[in-house]
Amino acid sequence: MNSSRFLAFYDAVLAIVMTILVLSFNIPDPDSWQNIARMIPGFVCYAASFFWLGLMWISSYMAWGKVEVVSERSLFYMLVSLFFSSFFPFATGLVGQDMNSVVAEVFYGVVVLCITVSNIALTGSINRDHSQPVLRTLFLLPARTTVIDVLIKIVGLLLCVFVWPPAMSVCIMLAVVVLTFRLFWDTRLPHLTGKKEAVKKALAAQEEEEGSKT
Repeated sequence: MNSSRFLAFYDAVLAIVMTILVLSFNIPDPDSWQNIARMIPGFVCYAASFFWLGLMWISSYMAWGKVEVVSERSLFYMLVSLFFSSFFPFATGLVGQDMNSVVAEVFYGVVVLCITVSNIALTGSINRDHSQPVLRTLFLLPARTTVIDVLIKIVGLLLCVFVWPPAMSVCIMLAVVVLTFRLFWDTRLPHLTGKKEAVKKALAAQEEEEGSKT
């Protein structure tokens, strides 16, 4: 299958999921700020879900440029990933109603972990579709960052069950910060490296020019 059709379908489903996240809110009485204030936990959960899905889309978008072919096996893994992604609005709504609910937080965490695992499987399948690996462990994330990301979610799930229910949502926010930093680093570092090399070449050329004059 052509990778452009693969990307178009993946993008479309994620866009729909991210759009209907906001529908998890019940519209309160607009005449009372207290009613709005009661929705703050829901807003926090919505932001965590939106940016986590957004980073997932950015990672996949940056990765698809290297993908040339997509096998039926990869399509299946993509379908599994999108299946779990479709639960995000429901999971976000559950947590938004009560962040102290262990059941809601566990369901939210399981959905996130299932998406992560299916995306790792999808990445591995795409690498097997090519003669040489074109992606890393999780799209463009290296193995170390992927392990850290998964561990954060597992720790959040355990803390949620045994210590403090909102720990899962907090760990999702922490994962967003880690992924944002890593993506920024991966995209910014080549630019900074290229800039340093250009400065070095310019200084070397200037020294060479001054040496030839003397």
